[in-house]
Amino acid sequence: MKEGGTQGKVFIVDTNLLFVKRLSEALRERGFEPVHCAEASYALTMIEWNMPVAIFCATSSRETTGFDIPTILRADAKTSHIPVIAIGDRGRQSQLEVLRAGYADFLDRRLGAEEITAHLISHLSSDRDGFQPTQMLNRSETALDGRLSLVDLPGVIQV
Repeated sequence: MKEGGTQGKVFIVDTNLLFVKRLSEALRERGFEPVHCAEASYALTMIEWNMPVAIFCATSSRETTGFDIPTILRADAKTSHIPVIAIGDRGRQSQLEVLRAGYADFLDRRLGAEEITAHLISHLSSDRDGFQPTQMLNRSETALDGRLSLVDLPGVIQV
């Protein structure tokens, strides 16, 4: 955690206020300080004074600057480390556009605020500590619940 008990600022570039409100609440619960920016150009300006740990950017925006954010940030050594994660509707075309634009990841907004926040924490820990194989699994797949029917006991005994 960073100073003041916060894990850092997270910019949310989106015009959907209901989604921003839900995501902001989930981020606050996990120790982040969400900052809403309705326009990508405003977010780029704010970075000079408030360095975020990550940026969520909606791909549904009519503003073309949203797809320029990763390129602009990668060009500057001070901001090249900031992960920019696209949020939009899952579709093959939009996924390809997002990855070609240089975004670190693409999340479907229908996942919900809690899942998106959990994904951000996983992404940041992966950057900090290196990739952990359990990060590819859902929370329900890694939780211990005491059911031995899901465990390959003969395989465990052979090891």
